[in-house]
Amino acid sequence: MIRAEAPLETVPMFVRGGAIIPTGPTMNYVGEKPFDPITFAIYPDERGSAATTLYEDDGLSLLTNRGRFVEQP
Repeated sequence: MIRAEAPLETVPMFVRGGAIIPTGPTMNYVGEKPFDPITFAIYPDERGSAATTLYEDDGLSLLTNRGRFVEQP
């Protein structure tokens, strides 16, 4: 359990050390506009490192299930 003070207008966010969280533009529904730019929030661990792999697909089909995607370490 983590006890943290936060005013009502602020939502606390707890992130594991070493995590990298990709974010994009605000949208009302998937595909409303291009997911560009992608921004990465990086939260290094106690050693100062963090790592992730970004998988990108066409956003329309299920070809990802058949290995059709781009992997960027």
